[in-house]
Amino acid sequence: MSQFIAKESATPPDEPMRSVHTNNFPEILRQLNISLVVSTYQTGKVKVIPCLARLN
Repeated sequence: MSQFIAKESATPPDEPMRSVHTNNFPEILRQLNISLVVSTYQTGKVKVIPCLARLN
């Protein structure tokens, strides 16, 4: 049986995730009708960047 040793992360678990994107990235998600899920193994966080389709 293997053992896993948790390493201290540089970011505390209670600190919010931050991101930067290009101006056209939200439009690309809308055109493709997809969302993006980002996870961080070290801090155990998951962030969902939704496709916010325009309703006409």
